[in-house]
Amino acid sequence: QQSSDFGYAAAVAGERLVMSSGGTPGLSVLDATDLDDITIARKADLASYTYDVTMMGDVALCSMGPWGLQAVDIAK
Repeated sequence: QQSSDFGYAAAVAGERLVMSSGGTPGLSVLDATDLDDITIARKADLASYTYDVTMMGDVALCSMGPWGLQAVDIAK
């Protein structure tokens, strides 16, 4: 099934690319730790679109301007 949502690279954590989505605000992770089994998984729905994403270990700190800050554990 094809999705109408889109994502853009927001941050990198090791072999994982953290992507913020534009259609429905959310955070996804493309995991390339095993190049024979690359996966993508949605990790969280967000209250708003991200202005910036900063990684602190396995936690993505999502700055959403006037809507605040949301922390997402991408290891789960």
